[in-house]
Amino acid sequence: MANEPISDLCGLLKSEMFSRQNAECIARVCRDAARLVYERQKKTGKTQLKPKEVSAALLLAETLHSGAFRFVAEGHLSELFGSCDEAKALDYFERQVLGEIIDKFGRRVVIDDTGIRSLYKEAETGLHVEGANN
Repeated sequence: MANEPISDLCGLLKSEMFSRQNAECIARVCRDAARLVYERQKKTGKTQLKPKEVSAALLLAETLHSGAFRFVAEGHLSELFGSCDEAKALDYFERQVLGEIIDKFGRRVVIDDTGIRSLYKEAETGLHVEGANN
């Protein structure tokens, strides 16, 4: 099994060792990692990447599939997808984001007009602008 890793992987995924759902999940992560490696090869012009670079692609693919952050746009927010210029985005921010809410822990959260600055990065540092109280 050690001489043909591609055949071995295919054999494992088709075997009875994994449920169909787990085999498909493994295949999706590996496929996405392979795409990342391919894009990295194109970008760097290398025909073979270092094992560390391939491992990094696997880590990134795993992170993407783990669902650490998943955002669902519904209602007014979904209006911003597609063609959305800055004026429309600012209008949304003023109408739907600005204001005061109570979070799930009962704390008062105020988002004022300076909050929009956190959406932009400083040209010099490339970092997001943070308010003094953050």
